[in-house]
Amino acid sequence: MYAHSPSCTSPRSCIPSSRHPPPRPHYTRSAVVCLSYLRPSARRYICNNNGAVRLVAGATPAEGTIQICKGGVWGTVCNDGWDDTDATVVCRQLGYTQGWAVDTTGRTFMDATIGPFPQGPTDMRVWFSQVDCSDTDIKLESCPNTGHAAMELSCIDHSRDAGAFCRNETSSSR
Repeated sequence: MYAHSPSCTSPRSCIPSSRHPPPRPHYTRSAVVCLSYLRPSARRYICNNNGAVRLVAGATPAEGTIQICKGGVWGTVCNDGWDDTDATVVCRQLGYTQGWAVDTTGRTFMDATIGPFPQGPTDMRVWFSQVDCSDTDIKLESCPNTGHAAMELSCIDHSRDAGAFCRNETSSSR
């Protein structure tokens, strides 16, 4: 690699040119990571806490479309296989005791309709599909899933983003 501390302003500007110092010996490996360039629309999805989850676009902070931070970028979860156990794991991660899955048509809960929630932005990633959490999971990222949801034809876009409704349940309120 010929590059030495390049400054990237676009993907093409990260490609080494003859202006850079001569190559180093083979035992010294180099790599170019162009972190300063992200497509402008994706910059708003940067996150620092991999595995963190959040609920967005709900009527309250305890409900909304699920987003997870993966690889430093927020993305959604496809509702393919999404159920109340999966939603409860997300809600527990957010500090609630119980959760309920909300699909793209909404859900009735105690005579009230929850959702449906708006789809994620078209330029945001869909990170997971076929999530299969158990009652013992404490974080969404540790639940079995198929990985990149874009591999599932039904999850290519945000038309099937998973949602959740969270609350703190006590034994007397059940």
